[in-house]
Amino acid sequence: MTTAGGRFIRRSALALAAVVAAAAVVAVAAPSARAADTPEAAAAPTTVTLTPARPKLLLGTDAEVTVTVDVRGPESGTFLPVRALANVGSLETPRAAGSPGHFIARYLPPAERYPQVALLVVELASGAQRMHVAARIMLEGATVVPFHTSPGASVTMRVADRNFGPVVADRQGRVEIPIQVPPGIRAGTARAVDQYGAARETEVDLQQAPFPRVLVLAPPTLDVGSFSEIVLVAVEPDGTPASSNRLTLGASAGLLHPLGAGALGEARFLFEAPRKLGSGAVALTAMAAGPPASRSDTAVAMRVGASSQLTISPSTRKLVVASGETARVAVSAHDAFGNPTNATGVAITVDGQPRPVTIGAGGLGTLTVDAPAKFNDRARISIEAKLGSIRTIEEIHVTGGPPARITIDVRDSRLVADGHQSTELRVRAVDKNGTPTAVPGLSWDTPEGRIRHVRMPRDGEYVAEYVPDRIRERQLQVLAVMASQALRADAKLDVTPPPVRVIAAARVGLFYNLSNAVGPAVFLEALRPLAIRNLQLSVGGTIGYMRAEIDGTGSDPMRPPRLETDQVPILVLARARVPLPVRFEVKGEIGAGMMLARTKLNAASNMMGFEAIGGAYAPAVAVGAEVALTLKPGRLVIGLRYLWSELGRTSRGDEITGNSAGLIADIGYRMTF
Repeated sequence: MTTAGGRFIRRSALALAAVVAAAAVVAVAAPSARAADTPEAAAAPTTVTLTPARPKLLLGTDAEVTVTVDVRGPESGTFLPVRALANVGSLETPRAAGSPGHFIARYLPPAERYPQVALLVVELASGAQRMHVAARIMLEGATVVPFHTSPGASVTMRVADRNFGPVVADRQGRVEIPIQVPPGIRAGTARAVDQYGAARETEVDLQQAPFPRVLVLAPPTLDVGSFSEIVLVAVEPDGTPASSNRLTLGASAGLLHPLGAGALGEARFLFEAPRKLGSGAVALTAMAAGPPASRSDTAVAMRVGASSQLTISPSTRKLVVASGETARVAVSAHDAFGNPTNATGVAITVDGQPRPVTIGAGGLGTLTVDAPAKFNDRARISIEAKLGSIRTIEEIHVTGGPPARITIDVRDSRLVADGHQSTELRVRAVDKNGTPTAVPGLSWDTPEGRIRHVRMPRDGEYVAEYVPDRIRERQLQVLAVMASQALRADAKLDVTPPPVRVIAAARVGLFYNLSNAVGPAVFLEALRPLAIRNLQLSVGGTIGYMRAEIDGTGSDPMRPPRLETDQVPILVLARARVPLPVRFEVKGEIGAGMMLARTKLNAASNMMGFEAIGGAYAPAVAVGAEVALTLKPGRLVIGLRYLWSELGRTSRGDEITGNSAGLIADIGYRMTF
């Protein structure tokens, strides 16, 4: 016996039957049903049942079936059906029928006639509360299976727990058996008994076609950034409820958090909607594991939240007085996540006066603001927008045109120039109409000091601090500010030198005693000025160090005697400026004090060497002159001095005659404190 098997299911247009798998499914008020939180509701929860009028349908024969929805409980009269879903065919939204909480609807099977399971879901709402209920209907398919067997054989077909036939084969051994196939049955068994009583069984592959097995119960529209529960309801190919761990859900945007199993055949997810509107919809993809796997795609529309912020965007931040310029101002509204919303209803005032606003197709408001004809002390145009309780303010600066006049004022007419004290400079610029205006490229000319902390408290006004350099003599300084090569303003400042307490210097150089002693010299000095009329005199002291090595003649020309001297002059100085008509300072000085010395004599005698170390001190006097050049913050000093001191006999009995110091040329740096 041969059979065409289940090939008819894929190529035939014959109908397949359906059987209602379960009578009614009861949805008890739970977190997914969101029952009322009152004590009465907790004691007697609201429940809902969904009951098809018939337990099964035969596709191609049964055109429709009535479905009833019954809500029971203390809130039964408040819940109404809001949505009806079916994976195959169509389910009408239930309508009220008779007593409160009782609803009826029609289910229309699909046009396809292969075996399927109809999964029906009804969602009900009472205000913000939601609950749902599900039921399953088995849809059977009817077809004719052809066989080829022995002529006159009796053939029967067993599908699940039902037998079809027997049908006797014709003279050519051909036979066709009408059968009804429920969903989920993969194979049937054909049995043929010939005229001699011999029996033969053959397994027939029914080749069940896949059908959608999962429904996504999600809100049709979601606010950006919101949280909502999404429920997957699914069945296995044979109509039994699907296990929740075989159900998965994916989203094109946002975040999904599994909440675990719900009622039988359900899986629950918490969906965190994206905060940005994006394309305006989120694609949800639900999967039920196979074989065969089943997929359901659902698009959830996204909508922006309520307006929570306003933005005012002027096309320019500055308008010139009496210029005829205008600024185009855009007013946009956004939700809490920055998504654009509609600005319809926004109220605008410009400097307190209401102004009309044009709302475009995208919900953007626009208006035009003109430059003022006259300058006001506020130097700005204030634009205020209100939408409900939302309020925002933006300003457009009002300024003048190109600068035509500039002035500078000095806060203090006299200032001590110690390098630290400062005075305030205030610059004002106006255009040809007298309107305060900004000055691009403002520059300062202060050759005797520095500018710091420049700031602009308002348009057309600049404030800075001027710090004059430290000076020695009183002078009148000219400060200038320039807006261009032709626009300049000057101010004068009477600058006096600070009181000098100490004048300190360090000098290095060489000394030469005009004979045979030459060596380096270092001096440190500190002087204090004396207040003597018409005489710049300072007195103080200095200490120095001079070293010399002198070679003599002796009995051994290979080892001549050598005298080493280390001298420390300690002097009291008096220095006065020489009144010469030159730009640099010339000073003369005199000094007197003591010369402290250490001597070391190396000599040879009778082929033997000896060394004598001694000390000496003697009076010392000095005269000299120097030139001082200004080198901020002090002065460079170049001097030529003559120091006289005759050491005489040392502590070892040696005698040093003549001047041990002599002419000193040095250079140094001097600062005042």
